[in-house]
Amino acid sequence: MKMKYLYDGTYEGFLSTVFDAYKVIEDIEIKKKTDQINFFEDCILTKTDLDKAKRVELAMEEKISRRFSDSVFLCFSSRQENPETSIARVIKLVFTKGLKVLSSPNPDCKKFMAMIKNVYSENHKYKGLLRFKKLENQILFAIIEPENDILEILLGHFAKRLMNEKFIIYDKNRKKAGFYANKECRIYKVDNLNIEYDQDEDFLEDAWIRFYNCVKIENRDNKKLMAANMPKRYWRYLPERGNKNGIIKGN
Repeated sequence: MKMKYLYDGTYEGFLSTVFDAYKVIEDIEIKKKTDQINFFEDCILTKTDLDKAKRVELAMEEKISRRFSDSVFLCFSSRQENPETSIARVIKLVFTKGLKVLSSPNPDCKKFMAMIKNVYSENHKYKGLLRFKKLENQILFAIIEPENDILEILLGHFAKRLMNEKFIIYDKNRKKAGFYANKECRIYKVDNLNIEYDQDEDFLEDAWIRFYNCVKIENRDNKKLMAANMPKRYWRYLPERGNKNGIIKGN
């Protein structure tokens, strides 16, 4: 039976666990401490240490590559059940054997590459489809319902694109919101969300729908092809797809 290392669920906590358990990573499992655990099993609760986490992150960037470090964070955001154990094993494999190991048939490496592909794909779709609406206080607001935990990644992307704005991205599935203002990003848990949109939003949405209907070619409107290129679950907050009222106040 493998020893279980439990951490607090944060990325820094995960990297701290990698630091503490590096020598025995092949023989352990890493889980969030909120997961259901059999207390008759051997468990070690690791403490989040920002210095240790930073050392692991810098080592990945300097000894391997910044791209690999970013890939590790992408995988950590995956919807995959218990991704931490495979990610930790891959980190050690790449440190010892180099990046070439990622193309090997090793099951952890295959899982790692599949997670990257899945998270990157969903993140890319939301970058192109995310629709902001203006609130009464003039802050921009958008709702997402991603399968993967990509809020932090999206928040960083739009912070660069909209650096002079104030905005909120709300992950409805996980009940948390990313706030950007004055060149700072923050993420908070949000149990109840009450919002009121600016009175001009209806006019702007109607104008956008009219523009969309004017430029589209009716006899080339292929919904099956659209669904193949962009699954319907991404359509909910697109007014041009007939979902003008898809966002419900207070929801």
